[in-house]
Amino acid sequence: EHKHYALIVSGFGRNDWVFLEGANKMHQALVNIGYSPEDITFLAPIKGDLNPNWDREAHFSEKVKKEMADKNISQFISSSVVDGLTSPMNFRLSVEAIQAKMTDKDSLFVYMLAHGKKNRAFALGEPVGKRQAMGAHDKIRGSSASLTSKRFSQVLVGRGQACEIMLLIDSCYSAVHNPKLKYYFEKNKDNVQRMQVAHST
Repeated sequence: EHKHYALIVSGFGRNDWVFLEGANKMHQALVNIGYSPEDITFLAPIKGDLNPNWDREAHFSEKVKKEMADKNISQFISSSVVDGLTSPMNFRLSVEAIQAKMTDKDSLFVYMLAHGKKNRAFALGEPVGKRQAMGAHDKIRGSSASLTSKRFSQVLVGRGQACEIMLLIDSCYSAVHNPKLKYYFEKNKDNVQRMQVAHST
């Protein structure tokens, strides 16, 4: 009688196309093991996927990039599984929308594939206007907005109900989120029975 919900967050910043490819593969893996696409929420910097015909070297080599352009092969293709754009605000809204549907018998799997920061935060960017841009990176891809460990943990495990919350964090400094996750889980343990966290080194 229980349902399995999932939230996939593809990060923002330098080489975010690598995150986008990995996040799309995770979406497919979840569907393959029985998750309903309607119960998976997917946030990414663009509503796309990496073109399988794209040569990874084209991202670095002007020569290969030109050859790919001559063949009319773009880096990205449209993806119908991305629900919204990655940002701290959309993370919160997505979690709240999932929590509104969940009961104490349901589970939530969260996959965070993003750049991590030393100051205990995920790099989840939001586009900014020209006046706010601080450099070439910002002008091209937007400013790298942060989702702090405190806010991430508070929104995810500090409220709502669930039988189990499972987190897979793939980012630099991924273990720094554990203290805040534990703190907010303990505060809400009457509503969330179990929390499992796995992360990259």
